[in-house]
Amino acid sequence: MKDEIMTIIIFILLCTLFAVNTHAIKTASKNLKNGIDDTVKVLEEDNPEKKEKSFEKLSKTWDNEQKKLFYLCHHSVVAQIDENINLSRQYAQRDEDSLALILLKKARIMLEDLAEREKFRLDNIF
Repeated sequence: MKDEIMTIIIFILLCTLFAVNTHAIKTASKNLKNGIDDTVKVLEEDNPEKKEKSFEKLSKTWDNEQKKLFYLCHHSVVAQIDENINLSRQYAQRDEDSLALILLKKARIMLEDLAEREKFRLDNIF
């Protein structure tokens, strides 16, 4: 009887842990996608004054959310997102906005995929 109760308690704890992780990933992805969308709009408007401010804001958001994602997700995917965001900023500084847009959109797609992959489902637990 004790073993069955312990098994149930462990199962409930695992489910709770996965639910909390899923929520944290979803929130971080949403914040980052909003930042990427704002930066994409600025790049499409071709406004050099707003461009640097937008990338600065995106970098701050990324720095905050990246820590959470590194603890909760696949490191290689988070590293690729990091690389895309940083490279897009470098391209934008060299006035290669089309390449910056491609990398930002790629980072956004990777964030969506990451959130979908880490969703709370039974196949993620077992």
